[in-house]
Amino acid sequence: TVHDLTKAKHTHELEEREDIYLHLDYRQRGLGGASCGPDTLPQYEIPPKPMHFEVILRPLKPGDNVVELGKLRRYTP
Repeated sequence: TVHDLTKAKHTHELEEREDIYLHLDYRQRGLGGASCGPDTLPQYEIPPKPMHFEVILRPLKPGDNVVELGKLRRYTP
């Protein structure tokens, strides 16, 4: 969990869990952070704003055609 990652100082301190957590970043900020050098250049900054995106995870079986599965669209009412 995010709490586990924040609490642990080393990977061996992470607790094994049955659940799987997936964290996705929409974008990443450019290099720099002013901690020991210059801040990120303005053209590489990512201003905060509301963002929404969706990810569909689908298990694959032997013989599945991933190209055809990629063409499928999810129904959203």
